[in-house]
Amino acid sequence: MGGGTGLPTQKECLELMDCYGTDKSKKFAEICGAVVLAGELSIAAALSAGHFSAAHQKYGRKK
Repeated sequence: MGGGTGLPTQKECLELMDCYGTDKSKKFAEICGAVVLAGELSIAAALSAGHFSAAHQKYGRKK
């Protein structure tokens, strides 16, 4: 783990997920991987349903 994990807020967040301490980095990496996969699935679903581009057009990000 990096030096930032000793900071109170970061340490508390890692403890909430039971990822603080030695030999816990693999568990944290698995959680991060699951979050990224969920985001990718959400984007893929939005693209296939046409919601992704519709939201960009609606809110003017097509400019």
